Amino acid sequence: MLLEILKLLLFQILFLFIFSVVFNIVRKIFKKSLLNSIKVNQLFMPIMFIYIRQISFNNHGYSLLPYITFFLSICLILFSIFVLTKKGNISYGELCLFLLKFSSFYSFIAWIAVVLFVILKSI
Repeated sequence: MLLEILKLLLFQILFLFIFSVVFNIVRKIFKKSLLNSIKVNQLFMPIMFIYIRQISFNNHGYSLLPYITFFLSICLILFSIFVLTKKGNISYGELCLFLLKFSSFYSFIAWIAVVLFVILKSI
């Protein structure tokens, strides 16, 4: 069980590395396009959620992904209320970009937490 988890983690990390390299190469080829404003880590959130489901899925069909997405939505609501009360007036695009960055960071931290949880559970 632990060996399968480690193989899956190795594949996931390798895929993220290859995805990052290919994205940066495409970004350098198309210098004057929309891709230059997007950073590669902003695209990791959906990939990380797929990874979380793959790692935490067990024989009974149980996954930690619904709990993680629920906690993310609560955090995003509270975070946006905090930002709006602190700054007062913020544009919709700026708020969406801010929430995207927070979601990318959160998904990476959640992936690490799920990996540690599954490894400790399998030992």
